[in-house]
Formats: sequence, structure tokens, C-alpha cells
Amino acid sequence: MNGLTSIFENDSKKIRIILVLFLIVYHFVLFFSLSNQPVLLRDSEEYISSSKSFEINKTFYAGPQSAEVDYRLYSKRTPFYPIVLYTFRSLNLHLNFVYLLQLFLGLFNIYLALILLKQLIKKHSLAYIFLAFFILLTPSQFIYSQFIMADLWLQSFIMICIVSFAFYIKSKKSIWLISLILFSTLAALTKPIFLLASFGISLYSLIIVIKQNHSKLLTILVIIPFLSWFAICKQNEKLTEVFHYSSIGYINLLHYNTNLYLNKAIGKAETEKLLEPLMIVPHTKYEFKENYNQVNKVCKEALLSHIRGYFLYHCKGVAYFFLDPGRFDIYNFLRIEEKNSTGFLHKGTNESRLKSMFNEHPIVSISLVLIFIINVLKTFGFLGFLWLQRKNRLAWAGAIVIFYIAFLTGPLGASRFALPVELIIICFASLFFAQLFQNLKFWKKVTTN
Repeated sequence: MNGLTSIFENDSKKIRIILVLFLIVYHFVLFFSLSNQPVLLRDSEEYISSSKSFEINKTFYAGPQSAEVDYRLYSKRTPFYPIVLYTFRSLNLHLNFVYLLQLFLGLFNIYLALILLKQLIKKHSLAYIFLAFFILLTPSQFIYSQFIMADLWLQSFIMICIVSFAFYIKSKKSIWLISLILFSTLAALTKPIFLLASFGISLYSLIIVIKQNHSKLLTILVIIPFLSWFAICKQNEKLTEVFHYSSIGYINLLHYNTNLYLNKAIGKAETEKLLEPLMIVPHTKYEFKENYNQVNKVCKEALLSHIRGYFLYHCKGVAYFFLDPGRFDIYNFLRIEEKNSTGFLHKGTNESRLKSMFNEHPIVSISLVLIFIINVLKTFGFLGFLWLQRKNRLAWAGAIVIFYIAFLTGPLGASRFALPVELIIICFASLFFAQLFQNLKFWKKVTTN
């Protein structure tokens, strides 16, 4: 522990206390989870199927081997997390060891958040308290360590990227640029949403390499994200006859972006008339290729014809990204979610459903209201810090990543999808409120004297 905290110099005792606190919290969550039936969401089952497929035939097919082939599932899950699960299986280790590993992964991410805090502002005693407080009231940070999901891993790679960038700004050492390139590539291999960001990081690194005349090896490393993307796209083309990185984008475009919006904009009947022919399970390469092209064509035309309304709908999803208290996460973790529920995304949140929720689970519901208020404060603090530090390159790097993830998530905006950047938001908010309280304390001294 001393080695881990030595980087913080005079604050090392505080850091040890915070890490021990969260180690206890993570273990409490682990023991609760393992004492109950493990929660396997639909995504969890697809990751497990993908790992089994890799073991059997070296593809990442995310469906059951016994069922009729759904060609969308050949490319739905990117390789990193299925390979992690395959590694545990090949070592004859139970899935419980994955939860244990992810416990320490979550703790490591909090440690990286503390490092980021130190890199942003020198005096941070009060900021540590705010950071610990905000993390404690962010349940998804702990819950997703106990699900077979890739979100916590994406958080790790994003945090390593932002800390690497902080150290590069400070030292200008090539090793941090290499770290930035490699871990941004791993982030894209974990979740497709980070693919464009990895390209952007690669191009930014290339500009630095050219300007500062770095080694030829670094120039070669810059193309790794593009090589990774090309290799996966070629493999998917071989399996499906469509050159693409992941099918999840086209699936979401049809079922979420377009379907959910048009249901609200033009009604269920008209939406079904337009989209029902597209909502098929492609059982052959030909069907997949046709469906892939048709979905992209029809859905994009439909959304462009309602561009103003859809833009507002998309922005509402971005707001949910920052504010959602995580009802779906908490209900699943506590094993009180309805079987096969899609949460409030499809159902909506009218007054009767909210009343029913408070009647059935009053303590959980009150907790969700509290978490929502905390999320409002975190968002306010994040935006406030960004304004105060608007000339700080590191602050803008973190903000760009956050807004990038939020915008691409769009209508799906929810607590789970914010998890990969949650710790950056918390860092910024903690520093803002720490500075605000220090200013108030100073103002009180001035006025009383």
C-alpha cells in the first residue's frame, strides 16, 4: 500500500484511508452478490457465449451454439472481454474469480481517479472528501464489478488514457504517448463506442510525433488502432460479407434511435409499418448484408426527415446520461428487477409507474431520489470546473471524452453507459466544490474580520 500511495507525498495517509474504505465497500458488495444467485443480464449471456465461441471455433459469435444462427451476433461483441472470460475458463477458474478480479479493477480505477485529481490541482485535501462522498453515492461503480459486463474494463482503459495524457503533458516522455495509444486501442477492442476516439488519439499522437521528432518506433505504434480496426472489419466481412467493426451500431440505430423516437413522433402504427420489415433475424450472409444496408438507409432517412425533433430527443438522452440514478442497475443487483425487463427505456416513466415503484420498494426509491440529486450536483460541478479550467488542456481532454461518450450513447443515456467516464466527472466535480467551499471559507473570514 505504501508503494501505491508514495506518489501522493504528504497526502499518502489520506489516500490509504480512502483506498481501504473502498476496499471494504467492494468486499461488502462482493459478499452480497456471491451469497445470492449471480445476475446474468442479456449482455452478460452474450459475452459468455462469445467466449465459448472463441474457445470452440475462434469466432466471437454471441449467441448459443445450439440455436439457429443469427448473423448479427457474429460481430456484436468485440474481442477483449470475451477473451478475458475465455482465459478464466481455460485456467479452470470459476466465474466468481472474474468478480474478484473486477473488485480490484474497480479499486484500481479509483486509485487512478486520485492520481488524476493530483494532476489537476496541487491543493486537494477537501477534494478528497468530495471525491470519496461522490463515489460512495455512485452505486454503478460498485455494482458493475459484480456483473459479467465490459463497462468497468472500459472505465479502466479510459482512466489509464487520461492519466497517461496527464503525465505526458507534464514530462513529454514517449512512454506516456505509447501508453495512450495502446490503451485507447484496448478500449476500442472492449467496447465499439471508443473506436472513433482511438482514431482521434492516434491522429493527435501522430501530429505530436511529427512536430517533436520522436522515434520511428513511435511512428509505427501510431497506426496500431487502424490495424486493429482493419483486422476486425476483415474478419467480420469474412463471416458476414459486410466490412464493419461491430453490428451493435446498426442494431441500436434500428431498435433504439429510430424505433423509440418514431413511436413518440408518429405513433406505434406508423412506426411498425415502416420498421417491422427491417426487424428480422438474418439467418444467412445474404440476409444480413441486405438487412444491414436497408436499416442504415431507411433509418437515416427517417431520422433526417425529423431532424429537429430527433435532435431534441437525442439531447434528452444525453441529459439522462448525466442524471440517471441507475434504477435498472440497483434493481438487478438487489434481485428485485422483473424478469427480462428492459427498464424504463421502453416502458416510460409516467406517474402511475413511479407511484408503484415507491409503494413496492420505498427505501430503494428514496435512495434513487438522493442519487439523482447527487448526480445533479456532480453534473453542475463538472460543468463548473470545466468553465474555471477552460484553458487547461487536461481538463478539456477529459471533457471531450465525456461529451463524446455521452453524445454517441444518445437515446440510450443511462447510469450504466456513463460508468466508463463517471470517475472523470467525479474528479472534476470534486475539485469544483472543494474550490467553492474554500472560497466560501475565505469569504467568511474576510467578512467577520
